[in-house]
Amino acid sequence: MRGVLFGDGKKNKGFSLIELIVAVAIMVVIVGVVTPMFVQYINKSKRARDLATGERIGMLANIALISDDKAYGAWESWEKLKVKVSAEVNGVTESYNVYLVVSNESNPYNCFHGTVKEFGRSDGSTGFYWALNKEMGASTTSHNANLVPQYKVKRSGKLPGKNMDFSDVDTWRIVKRVDNGALEVWTADHNRYGGYPCFRVYPNPDDEYVK
Repeated sequence: MRGVLFGDGKKNKGFSLIELIVAVAIMVVIVGVVTPMFVQYINKSKRARDLATGERIGMLANIALISDDKAYGAWESWEKLKVKVSAEVNGVTESYNVYLVVSNESNPYNCFHGTVKEFGRSDGSTGFYWALNKEMGASTTSHNANLVPQYKVKRSGKLPGKNMDFSDVDTWRIVKRVDNGALEVWTADHNRYGGYPCFRVYPNPDDEYVK
């Protein structure tokens, strides 16, 4: 009995070795083209989320200052932990000094707190820390993934005045400008000071986050 035949009267022998090699080569090319585009899209989405989060933090921090007289008084008189920061906007570099005020540590908590009594307890349960956590709906003792910067990037160069490189940002910093007292929000490099400012996201975000 003859074998089962197909439309052209020939047996189906499947793909040849050359056909398989060509198919694999095409897949490799497609992956090579699509992967960078996909990674770029993911990074753009993460930067967009960071910008939105930074703006929200800045707005709610200002509300906390307005709604809490003691917190505002502490903010106005705060003149400690001064560092130099640098942000590039529309190709123009801005360098100035800020006071480090509030951070959300990546470990063990992801809520806003600090180590200075003028703003409340270091665990974020009193003072400005408490007022900010209340506005943000954040717990002072539990993990909150929404308060973690999503765009993991290293900034080139050294920390100003320190012999160490910037590492991946993993926390937020609220700072007070020395020149005009304005509140700003930065992504930050985690360290024992609660995060060194790396990229300004609110207001007028660094070019690194909008390009």
